[in-house]
Amino acid sequence: GLAAISALLATRCDDFDPDQAMLGGLLQDIGCLPLLDWLSKNHDANQDLESVYENLTDNYAAIVGEVMLRNWQFDQELVDVAKSRGNWTRSSEAKVDIADIVTIARHHQHMGKGELNKCPNITDIPAYHKLPFKELTPDQSLHILEEAKEEIEEIRQMLV
Repeated sequence: GLAAISALLATRCDDFDPDQAMLGGLLQDIGCLPLLDWLSKNHDANQDLESVYENLTDNYAAIVGEVMLRNWQFDQELVDVAKSRGNWTRSSEAKVDIADIVTIARHHQHMGKGELNKCPNITDIPAYHKLPFKELTPDQSLHILEEAKEEIEEIRQMLV
C-alpha cells in the first residue's frame, strides 16, 4: 500500500524515480519488524496487542529503522525516510526528497483506511507544500488510492 502510493505520487513529480519512492515506501516501516518480533516474545496475555504494537511503533519504529538502514549502509536519503516515519512536521531543504513523498503517501494510506484522525490536515504538512500538485483535491486523492489498489493487485497476481 504505502510503497505503491509513494510510487504513484512520484510519477507526478518531475525527474523523480518512482522505483526509489517505492523503495522508500517499503523501507519506512522496516523498524516495525524487530518491534513486532520483540512483542511476540514479550507480551502479557492480558494486553491489547494491537494498541501495544501501535504504541511501540509510534514511539520506536523511526529510530529502529534509522539505525537498521544506517548499519546496512543505505544512502542517507533512504535513512531519512525511515527516520521521518510519523514525523508529520518534518521540514527539510527546498528540494523534494523521498521522505516528503512517503509522508504524503502515508497520509493517503490513512485516508484510504478511514484513519484521518491519525494524521494532521494535509495542508498542515510541510512536505505537501513542496510537492508540485498543490491542487490535490479529495477526488484526485481517491483516484491515487484506486490506482495504488490496482497496482498492488497486479503485483500480487505476478507473485502467485
